[in-house]
Amino acid sequence: MYSVGESGAQADIKLLRSNKNFSKKPITQVAVVPHYQILISLSDNLISIHDLTVYNFPLLSIMSNTKGATLFDLEIKQHVSLTGETPVTVRLAVVVRRRVQLYYWKARQFQTLQDDIVLTETPQQMLWCGGALVLDQGQTYQRVPLDAQPASQDLQQKLVECSRGTEARIVRAGSDAVTLQVASCSIQIMEKDGSTSPVLRLAFSAQPSVIAYQAPLVLGVVANKAVEVVSVEDSVLLQTLPLHKPKLLVPDIVSVGVVRSSGRCRSFCASPSHVWCLTGLSPAAQIPNLVSIHQYSLALKILELWGSRTSEEAAAATRIHIHKLHAFHLFCSHQYQRALDIFLDIDTELLFVIGLFPALVPEDCQRRLQYPNELPSLTETQLHTALACLIDYLLKKRQRLVMELDKKGSRDNTPKKSTRGTLQYLLQVVDTTLLKCYLEVKDLENMEDVVNSYPSSVSFWTVILATCGRALSGAELDHVDSLMPVSFCSIEHA
Repeated sequence: MYSVGESGAQADIKLLRSNKNFSKKPITQVAVVPHYQILISLSDNLISIHDLTVYNFPLLSIMSNTKGATLFDLEIKQHVSLTGETPVTVRLAVVVRRRVQLYYWKARQFQTLQDDIVLTETPQQMLWCGGALVLDQGQTYQRVPLDAQPASQDLQQKLVECSRGTEARIVRAGSDAVTLQVASCSIQIMEKDGSTSPVLRLAFSAQPSVIAYQAPLVLGVVANKAVEVVSVEDSVLLQTLPLHKPKLLVPDIVSVGVVRSSGRCRSFCASPSHVWCLTGLSPAAQIPNLVSIHQYSLALKILELWGSRTSEEAAAATRIHIHKLHAFHLFCSHQYQRALDIFLDIDTELLFVIGLFPALVPEDCQRRLQYPNELPSLTETQLHTALACLIDYLLKKRQRLVMELDKKGSRDNTPKKSTRGTLQYLLQVVDTTLLKCYLEVKDLENMEDVVNSYPSSVSFWTVILATCGRALSGAELDHVDSLMPVSFCSIEHA
């Protein structure tokens, strides 16, 4: 038994325990419960318990009732009591032919939990999942709930069938979920309540022989020569790690708590001659790489799941920055409505959004704006569609500004130096831009609503007329002139 630390680029490996004569027969399966310092071994179709505190793993007990066992699985749960203590409960499920035996750990031995569960077929795999057992029975997965009520034959629930020719596999997906392989490169995720996700197609280059789930990624051994890393939600092949004849692949489930605090996950891959420790990069290293290939959703997911080593404020700023880059990418991809909705949600600077339309912003102001990439050139049709989306954005933004102004009240008399003054300025910018948009799309009816809703201000209308950005037709000028009250400045037809 080894400990694998994380000091520097190389893993810090130390030999902790060793016993060359541990078993006379080949070991089929092994697991540890670090909380109670015990090791569970399946050898010669029999479960045995060993002591981890002594160098040569001395035998504590042999579970004679498990004679004929073919596989087992452990459920280890920590509970927080009212006094702050965290007792650990351990349950053991053992497959013996067409039965599942259930035990719990107490007084340094496993006690019988309940009567055996009778099955129709001998399962090939079995995993605990949220107080239930998920069984692989050839081409069918079944779920046997245990905590809600006594388990029986009638409570076995058929989940889903695998496609013909696909070997069924169950893989742990976190502490309370499992992954079901339903096709050569497709999975479903089952939560602890038994609900399943839609079928998720994974972008492996070929059918993986074994997979490991580490949200939001899935690792798979492909073609007996490499480990591929694929994102779950967007199904993107992110990385290929060439290895010499990899065979086994397991996530480091012992250090899940450490992974979440440090932002690094680990998996172990084994071949007949080697064992590799695959360590994920920190979020600070992964996120820029993901953003560069436009995987914004995955970057946000990694930031959410694996956290940040910086403060909450820095993490929030990173989250907004990713959203902003995503929205800009959507705008450049002509998905204007989605882009502007994101800009509105994250409260992006108003001039940054309006500056996406250079014709709406004065040249000196446009030169001061900085964007991740060059702004796209829009055709007349694309511009009309984008302006319609901008109008929707501005109307929603205006509604927010008016609500904020109402909250501030009317006691402040220094508009340029106060929050209220800033809001009034932003509202003026929104209304000016709205009028320009309505003139561009020739929507004079809605332009009339904006004019009638704004208080009389000669300077405001002077700004509007000076920054319209194009010459108005005689009919447009007549219509705008008819909307203005007597106190507004007059319009001279050129």
